[in-house]
Amino acid sequence: MIFFYTRAKSFTWNTQYGPFEQDYVDSNYRYVEEGTGRRYRLGDLTAAKPGGDVDYEWHGARPYKGRHWAYSRANMDLMLGAGRIIFRSTGMPVYKRYLDEQPGVPLQDIWTDIRLHSGSKERLGYPTQKPVALLERIISASSNPDDVVMDPFCGCGTAVDAAQRLGRRWIGMDISYLSVDLIETRMLDAYGAVIAGTFELVGAPRR
Repeated sequence: MIFFYTRAKSFTWNTQYGPFEQDYVDSNYRYVEEGTGRRYRLGDLTAAKPGGDVDYEWHGARPYKGRHWAYSRANMDLMLGAGRIIFRSTGMPVYKRYLDEQPGVPLQDIWTDIRLHSGSKERLGYPTQKPVALLERIISASSNPDDVVMDPFCGCGTAVDAAQRLGRRWIGMDISYLSVDLIETRMLDAYGAVIAGTFELVGAPRR
C-alpha cells in the first residue's frame, strides 16, 4: 500500500504513464511511415469552435460545414513543411500523429507492472527491499529535479538510489548500522567518483 500525503493544497504531481496495449496500437496506429518505420495515425485538423482567422481556403480545401480550421494558416504551412500533413484522396489535409510522441496511458491507483523477482540482480539480501523502478515512479510523480527527497526509514537505500538517478537531492535515515553501511557501499558502487565526497554521513549508528 502506498499512501500519498500533502502538506498543503498546492503540491507537486507529475502524471506517470504506462505503455499502450498492443491491440490499441494495432487498431489506432495502423500506418507505418516508409523509411523511418514510425507508426502513426491520422488526426483531424478542424475544430468545432472558431479561434481567429480559421475559415480560409488552404491548398484548395476548406473545413466541412459547421467546422473551422484548428490552426492558423502560418501553423498549417509549418506543419506541412515539417512533413506532418498529408492529403486524403478528397484533397482534405490530415495530421500525422506519431505513436512514439504519445506519453502512453496515464497510470491509475493500481500498479501491477513492477516486480522484484527472487533472482533479480537488484537484490541485496535485504528482506524488505523494493524495486528501484517503483521508487523512481513515486519520486518522479511527486517531485521535480533538484527537489529534496527524504526517506526516514532508508533500509537498503532504494529511495536514495532512485533520487540520485533522477537528479533529486536526498536525505536517507536509518537506525541500523547494517543499513547505513549497505547504503554507503551501494551508492559508492553505483556512482563512484561522481558521488564520492558529495554526501555527508552524520550520526551513523555503531556496533
